[in-house]
Amino acid sequence: EQTKQPTMLRLPLVRFSQLVTRGTSRGRAVCSFPVAPPIGWRRPPSATVRMMSCSGSVLHSRSRLLATDERKEAVLEANAVANLQQELDSKAEDDTKPRGNKSDYIDLQAKVVFEACWKKILDKYGDNLRIPKEIVWLNGAPGSGKGANTPFVLSYRNLPRSASISALLQDNPDAKKLMDAGELVDDKLVGDVLLEKIFESDGQSILIDGFPRTASQVNFLKLFYDKLLEMHTKYLHDKSKSERFPRPSFRIVVLYVNEAESLARQQHRASEVAEQNLKTEETGIGQKKETRVTDIDESKARERYKTFKKHYPTLLKLKQFFPFTLIDAMGTLEQCRQQIAKQLRYQSSLELNEQTYDAISHIPLSKEIVRKSRREMVSRLDSYCAYSRAEFDDVINIVQQTVLPLVKQSALAGHVKYVTDNSLFEIKPQCVQMMTDVLADRGFFVSYSRDERVVPMKVLPNGDIENKFVKLHCFKIEFEVPDFRKHATRGDTLDLNI
Repeated sequence: EQTKQPTMLRLPLVRFSQLVTRGTSRGRAVCSFPVAPPIGWRRPPSATVRMMSCSGSVLHSRSRLLATDERKEAVLEANAVANLQQELDSKAEDDTKPRGNKSDYIDLQAKVVFEACWKKILDKYGDNLRIPKEIVWLNGAPGSGKGANTPFVLSYRNLPRSASISALLQDNPDAKKLMDAGELVDDKLVGDVLLEKIFESDGQSILIDGFPRTASQVNFLKLFYDKLLEMHTKYLHDKSKSERFPRPSFRIVVLYVNEAESLARQQHRASEVAEQNLKTEETGIGQKKETRVTDIDESKARERYKTFKKHYPTLLKLKQFFPFTLIDAMGTLEQCRQQIAKQLRYQSSLELNEQTYDAISHIPLSKEIVRKSRREMVSRLDSYCAYSRAEFDDVINIVQQTVLPLVKQSALAGHVKYVTDNSLFEIKPQCVQMMTDVLADRGFFVSYSRDERVVPMKVLPNGDIENKFVKLHCFKIEFEVPDFRKHATRGDTLDLNI
């Protein structure tokens, strides 16, 4: 069992010596027995820990151990336990090292593939290389709606272009053959095609559909981001080059549907293409579309989904590195787009340079101020009712008898201004806050200001005018008004009882 404190091994010395000497060979002892591991250490499959570091000069034989006095036995036991504990702690430390934050944990194959692909880009573009500021990586199950949602994401994020890995590989015969069989294409070929597409348009932001899909491609993507970030850092203070190397922003969007829905959508897509091609053939208008082999062959469509499921856990690893969004695409297209819009909204921490963000991040967000103000308003309202009930009732009466009639008169305008010289607000200034809190709780947007009006009272014998200065309290009240014109057409009956 795991405990909160580091586990200490308590083993009778005689039994320990028997176990140690049992496997002694060439001055080295092998100890194999169950122990309780420290926190954070994963037990090996054999459920045992093997210690190979006991020196023959320390634990050589059972007879030598038994011949020592009690003090030496205690020292030997302590040394053996310390050595074992040190080895366990070392293994625990290795096993709990952070995964995903350093390139040292990326497999060698991905590094080799990436370096080869990157070298091609550098050889081709050289000093003319420009890196894109934002790349959205759209992935998901077959039939999850990647193609249908691509125009929406482009518009929402203001991206000028998109590319589908599947479409880019269609021109390659070997790749097309594998794709038709529902299998994945070689990572080196995919990497070459991917980077060529990304850098071909002078560093414009882009949406990539269908990458990554394998563990090696996930590592490829991490290496690619690290390389772009390295170049951004290198030229950050070089005015002549910093514009060409902005801070990269990667966003991962994965659309998910279950297998039954995936198969149904693929088959529906095939029938739509067949219907469109028939119409084109009959009318001679338009161009025929190619039907995917996996859409018309259920076994291949099923195999394609199984390939996605096989590599789906790999996609989830991207959460360690980048902003990751998993969209439930089982609903309608509009529901899916609402989820995408919510997840891809502007986030300054992801899009601003680090120095810029650090300079302004201490300023609270408007929603945080609003949320805090709302809590404080609720607390004040309860306090008014409990400790200032007379003034609270006076304010409520003013709202009901004076303010609401003005609001009803200007109901279609969406705003009204209430100006009063009521002495209540002058004698008891807290009533101003009461007024704004009551109206705000009822859904109105209220702002307050003070003014002063000069009222001529009389003309003095010397011709001067005696004036009276009246303190005015101005409440600007706004509220939402439905856009009736958008819904009403000529001849419709408009119901104003809303």
